[in-house]
Amino acid sequence: MQALLRRLADMGPGDSPVLSIYLDMRPQETGANPALRSGLVVLKDRLREIEKTFPPRGDDLDSFKADAARVERYLEEEWGSAAQGLGVFACSGRELFETVESGVPFENQVSVGPTPDLYQLARLLDEQETALVAIVDTNTARIFATRVGFVEELGGPDDDPAQYGKRSMGGWSQARYQRHIDETRAGFAREAAAEIERLVDSEGAARVVLAGDQIAVPLVRNAPCRRE
Repeated sequence: MQALLRRLADMGPGDSPVLSIYLDMRPQETGANPALRSGLVVLKDRLREIEKTFPPRGDDLDSFKADAARVERYLEEEWGSAAQGLGVFACSGRELFETVESGVPFENQVSVGPTPDLYQLARLLDEQETALVAIVDTNTARIFATRVGFVEELGGPDDDPAQYGKRSMGGWSQARYQRHIDETRAGFAREAAAEIERLVDSEGAARVVLAGDQIAVPLVRNAPCRRE
């Protein structure tokens, strides 16, 4: 997402108008049509208003009409209904069509200009920084990423509880068995810590939230990471 923001910010004014769209895609909770989304109403009205500002013929009008048609196709064929916010940046004359689906709504805004309007996108990235949430115990770790309002489970290392949780001690002494448990827990904590560190790098996470039982959390927090 940061790469998209930088790419759009680097676009200087060109010969064709750039369409910038931010929509609140939450369905309204009351009224005769609860599935109606205010963003779609605003989009339809504003596209009609903007089209009237162009001369009746010309490249700018052709580019704008192509952009409006592509936005409509995107909404009909590709848009994910789980998103509460939608951003679109389009300019057929400059071969630009980028979309941003957000887990939080945008303020409805549809505008056209020589460059993309990036204020709401920049604010989204500033307020909804990527974070990792790791929920750990002594032999499992579930890791989630939060991105622009969405939460996605990324997985995590998973050990077999039977490896030490249900093993019969047999002839082992209690002390040897406890050392085995401690070593196994420490080994898993190192794996979990390494996986969290790897995901911090790959996801560009700004922070990590670590939660779990009172044994596992200190082990993971203090584990040395040895990634290859």
